[in-house]
Amino acid sequence: MVIRQIFRKPVLFLLIFILAGIVVSDALYKSELKYKMKVANLERKIHKIEDRGQELVNLIAEKDEINRAYIDLLKKASEDKGIVVARYTNNKLDIWSENSFELIPEYSETLSESPFIYIQNRWFVLNKAIHDDAKYIWLIDVYRNYTIENDYIHSGFSEKLNLPEQADISLDPTAGYIVNNSSGEYLFSVIFDRSTEFNTWYLIIPLMFWCALLFLIAHLLKSFLDYFKKVSSACYCVLIAICVSIAIYLLFLLSGRPLLITHLDLFQPYRFTLGKFIPSPGHLMFLSILFVYISYAFKRWWPCGAGNRDGKGQRIALGIFLLVAAIIFYVYVILLSSLVTSSNISFEFYRILEIDYFSVVSFVAVALIPVGLHVFLNTVFLAYGKMSVRDLQMSISPAIIFLVLMYVLRLQNPLFELIAFILLVTILWAFRFRKSVMVVVSICVSLVIGVFTAWFISQEFQKSEKEKLEVFAVNQSANNDMMAEALLIEMWDKLQSDTILPDRMTLDYFIEGDINKILNYLDTEYFTAYWEQYDIHYTVCNYDSPLQIDGEENDVNCFAFFDDMIAEMGVPVIDSALYFLDNHSGRPYYLAKLLYNNDEKGVAGLFIEFVNRID
Repeated sequence: MVIRQIFRKPVLFLLIFILAGIVVSDALYKSELKYKMKVANLERKIHKIEDRGQELVNLIAEKDEINRAYIDLLKKASEDKGIVVARYTNNKLDIWSENSFELIPEYSETLSESPFIYIQNRWFVLNKAIHDDAKYIWLIDVYRNYTIENDYIHSGFSEKLNLPEQADISLDPTAGYIVNNSSGEYLFSVIFDRSTEFNTWYLIIPLMFWCALLFLIAHLLKSFLDYFKKVSSACYCVLIAICVSIAIYLLFLLSGRPLLITHLDLFQPYRFTLGKFIPSPGHLMFLSILFVYISYAFKRWWPCGAGNRDGKGQRIALGIFLLVAAIIFYVYVILLSSLVTSSNISFEFYRILEIDYFSVVSFVAVALIPVGLHVFLNTVFLAYGKMSVRDLQMSISPAIIFLVLMYVLRLQNPLFELIAFILLVTILWAFRFRKSVMVVVSICVSLVIGVFTAWFISQEFQKSEKEKLEVFAVNQSANNDMMAEALLIEMWDKLQSDTILPDRMTLDYFIEGDINKILNYLDTEYFTAYWEQYDIHYTVCNYDSPLQIDGEENDVNCFAFFDDMIAEMGVPVIDSALYFLDNHSGRPYYLAKLLYNNDEKGVAGLFIEFVNRID
């Protein structure tokens, strides 16, 4: 009978529909469909960019005279779409819209061999046209391929094409999903890493089904507890609601399912985490929603007449509830502090354009806690509202002692937190029976929470900024170049596993030609781009060789000279035989030490000094 009341035909049909929708949408999401749609969208985007490039070429061809202003407009128009336009007159390059790489200086018929070409670490879709005596090409930037990658430089598709980071490229038509140009010619294939997921707009469909299932579970639980209240104590209804909410969260947390939700960036710990129980902003949001539901359950099923009787027991009960409220308030403060100071989430709301959905979700998640606290306290004061002000003063004492104790243990001043909590309790107690002014009460509570939150965020933000400035000051005082260190650490494994250097470093004697080969190789393969702001000095020597300065030998042993320098000024950089030399020169100064075994001469050393020449 109870089951029939709860699972009525419309509810049952809705449950079956939602479950079927979850199964079907999950299956489609895990199928090849999303990959095919992603590639189809990429192909359409390339075709549109090809058409836009044709329009730009036609505009150039129609112009009798091309001035600097027009070239600037052309550059801006081409950059917006990721197009590079070039004109060749008499087969010589005379107009181009991109300076970040070197275009082909002379037009050659070999350009017609393939519609997909490689120029200086980039793959482009090539299009050609002829107008009068001029020849035009327009290139679509598709993929960047670097032999050396790090945190700042990495291979991948152009951001304008909106492909996931794990997507790779291949010139084999059988290797992945084929992409053709607007003429139907084969360009390249896209390969997806199946071990990682990526987000698409149609993810919203299975998300909607999962949210609908959650709401339906809440509705069914409500129907069951409404019936259960008639045959048992209402207190058990609240306890059941709490247990079910905790069970749902633990099931979600421990199982890591549904995967299409838990793989989202929102549920990853790199932005914010509070350990294994709240590992991400998404988990915090879900937990906050469940907390609000528990507050609603408490309001709906807690017996309103529980505190109408006088006595010591009622004061103890009210004291316990106020202590619970103080704990909730303290948790709210701790979460807010963690989000501001210990996460990568921005709470600088005056920078409205820089706020991302992580900030919005995190702020909403934390804001739900005082909403649930408001509902909880309002219910408590309705149940125990007939008690005197003196009883309230006695009952709130444990809550105040708890807050003071927590802040004293953290070596912080609890004054403003105590004022906010006492104001909140006072407002809700004073207007507990006046339903006609509930809107005014809600506004007053929101004002108290809002003012406290704004003040608290500003204080925590200032504290966080101060800590960052202190760290920055320490780094600056040591003259470290953090980017240079990161680049060196990234390339260190490649330097140590280089197969060419050992052959050139294990000679019995080093003559000038041998050394120049080593230096040219290092300059060409490793130390370009960012390293142009450094003076780089190389020293090549065997273990028993004297130090050479400007080609002249010195009485000092080469190895001993650099070892003494490291011992006197060297600060090891993690994960490498790289040292920061703290010589108080006011500029970054690094020394790298690479050793190579030589069976005839023992150990050969390559010492590389990096001296920043920017004042």
